[in-house]
Amino acid sequence: MQKRMLKNEKGSITLFVLLAILFFVIIVFGLFVSSSNKNVIQNSELDKIKEEYQESINNINQIYNDTVSKVEKPASGEGNNFDMSNGVIEIEFLEGTSYNITQTPNHPALKSGMTAITYNSNGTVNTVSNSNGTDWYSYVAGSGTSDNNASRWANAKVTVNNVDSYFVWIPRYAYRIIYFDSSTSKEQYKEGTLSEEDAIAKGKIVGYSDSRGIVDTEGRTKPGVSVQTTVPIGRKRFKTHPVFDGDVNYGGWAEDDGTPVKLQGIWVAKYEASSVEGNSNSESGDNVTTKHIKIQPGVQSWRNISIENMFINAKNYNQSLNSHLLKNSEWGAVAYLTESKYGRNGTEIATNNNNLYITGSSDGYTNSLDTSYEYNTSNGKLASTTGNIYGIYDLSGGAWEYVSGYLKNGNYSYANTTFTNGTSNAYSTVYEAKSENEDEVIPPEEYTKILTLKYGDATYETSGWHNDTARFGGKNVPFFVRGGDYSHKSLRGVFFFSSNKGIFYNYSSFRICLIVT
Repeated sequence: MQKRMLKNEKGSITLFVLLAILFFVIIVFGLFVSSSNKNVIQNSELDKIKEEYQESINNINQIYNDTVSKVEKPASGEGNNFDMSNGVIEIEFLEGTSYNITQTPNHPALKSGMTAITYNSNGTVNTVSNSNGTDWYSYVAGSGTSDNNASRWANAKVTVNNVDSYFVWIPRYAYRIIYFDSSTSKEQYKEGTLSEEDAIAKGKIVGYSDSRGIVDTEGRTKPGVSVQTTVPIGRKRFKTHPVFDGDVNYGGWAEDDGTPVKLQGIWVAKYEASSVEGNSNSESGDNVTTKHIKIQPGVQSWRNISIENMFINAKNYNQSLNSHLLKNSEWGAVAYLTESKYGRNGTEIATNNNNLYITGSSDGYTNSLDTSYEYNTSNGKLASTTGNIYGIYDLSGGAWEYVSGYLKNGNYSYANTTFTNGTSNAYSTVYEAKSENEDEVIPPEEYTKILTLKYGDATYETSGWHNDTARFGGKNVPFFVRGGDYSHKSLRGVFFFSSNKGIFYNYSSFRICLIVT
């Protein structure tokens, strides 16, 4: 009896264990099924997210593959009418013809007839044996507030009819400008002792020029300026300099049929233009299209020539390299890179003070007309965009330089000039006035509106920087001039702009640009 009871108890225990195991298996199986279902749902949701993400990426790529367009809506209302005199230009290089930020500038685009070069310390030119390498140039970032003399912008020699001319490579980049409340705040930011976030919180940053246009720190457009929005580059809303994109209305490049062309960079003449045949210092001898351009140091710049003949001679220089009269936007591209940490890091370039208009000359910061230094001397190099022999010269002083940009106001000066048909194209940029009645006086505030219809041209965005003259407009003077004359002393500079009639003057010259596509 006792054995039977023990057997029954053992059977009960066994049954209980079996039931417990079965229950555990059921629970585990249930959890597995639930987990599996969740995984299926999660995988389905993940696939959906991936599809939406890829669709977003495709949409972004489509936007980026189009010409710069208006994609950002600024905050409503007008912002503060802030001071723009204490600005810092920040540069990000862009890869190829894309909108992708890169630490390595685009390799210089060379074509038949172009030779990569370097210089000895005395200015002697050396031919680069392997132009595919990168050891013949460098775009070095300066730091703090000190002058940067370490960059060696890429240089090339172009030979036409056995005459050598020299050009400098400006690689594709995006930029933004930060405006500060004072020079002290600006210097603290550059030195790294004041962050952008702290500067905003403390009211030290008053505005920006970026992909939203010219705005205050809340993104509201500055009063009295035109709204210009572009594709934002990176989280800090950089904007591609318009020279490198295909919208001719902003100074971009295009094929002869109008097809927009995005550029990896441009080649800018290292010096003001001079002529192979030399100057006669008269209209009859210099205001002609029968002479030939050369770009060299230590010679008189070509003057006494009208802007129309400058335009014609520039195009005739080398059509296979798309040579042309430098546009206002192209001047701006050089000016912004010069002002950035990859150029002089905010240091004003020295002036060409030579009263004979000898190219590549410098006053060595003496602000005197008494002594001029040659381009290959230590003081002479201070007048270049890099502070050494690898930069561009004659951008401050020398002769006034006509550029291919004009105000469309009905004035006879441009109406009777054959290359100005009233429409922007690859070779010339129109600044639109409200009225084409040349007798109508345009008020100063209207000129502000006109200038802010463009960006990247070193006019309104940088107006008055380094105390350079900033003056444009007048019914009789529709053509832009840049740089200032040697005699302007403190008013001349890379941010100098004014206007003139387009006729020949003894103090006006020009510069050319090449496009390799």
